[in-house]
Amino acid sequence: MNTTTKKLPVRIDWPGGRTYSDHLVVPLDGQAGSGFQSVKSGDRIPHGMITYLGSAVTVEEILTRYLKRHTPAHSRQRCRALIERFVAALERYRVGNVLSIVTTSDGFFTIQKEAERPVLGGPDKKLP
Repeated sequence: MNTTTKKLPVRIDWPGGRTYSDHLVVPLDGQAGSGFQSVKSGDRIPHGMITYLGSAVTVEEILTRYLKRHTPAHSRQRCRALIERFVAALERYRVGNVLSIVTTSDGFFTIQKEAERPVLGGPDKKLP
């Protein structure tokens, strides 16, 4: 199966709202705990925000990008299955949703929607 998606979560500083569009995030590989893992840096990221990618990417492309920078805790097949389940689980969320995730060491995860969309900025000080 070659699952594709046009939306994936990116790093967001929550509740501040700053996003990092070049930091796609996936579930933690082989680690129990809360948070995503940045595909780019490998850092643990507490929150992600669903973003529109502009073009479809396959699970294999996501996995290849991840494996270029990181050594997986498990086999390539197991990592691929984890990302495949993750992409399928994201279908019920909309662009802009802020998410958190808890991953177990056996590769299962629970995604929780923290907000419909981030609250960006504060009140406009120029308004009367």
